[in-house]
Amino acid sequence: MLSPNTERCRRGASIDVSETHYTIGGLLYVRVSRVLDVINQPHLNTWRGKVGNDKADRIMIDAREFGIRLHTWIRDFNESGQDGFYLQYPDDLEPHILAYTSWFNDNVAKVLECERTVWSTDYGYAGTPDCLAKMRDG
Repeated sequence: MLSPNTERCRRGASIDVSETHYTIGGLLYVRVSRVLDVINQPHLNTWRGKVGNDKADRIMIDAREFGIRLHTWIRDFNESGQDGFYLQYPDDLEPHILAYTSWFNDNVAKVLECERTVWSTDYGYAGTPDCLAKMRDG
């Protein structure tokens, strides 16, 4: 549920996005995805030390590409209205897609928005969630 002081972007509204922030109505909002960057993640450094930087970089690139493909399929599914939705997908995505669609069918009553920017005037951050939905349990 969106808090009372969280706003959704209206279609056609002017939003500028940079690497670190959104500019909405002339005000700067920190990107939610960047807030987590300030948290030290020593486990990643330990992992890099074990596998080596070159291998770690390759693994991270592969994981990013996999994530983009999965995200794109889920976005298309969410935006489709799901009525008769069918889209082929590679075998490597299948377990993730089956898990998502099973969860979705069990829990989501209605998709309200997809990829719509939201922001908090109280907290000064903004982001673009994959999906805002009304859940079956309220």
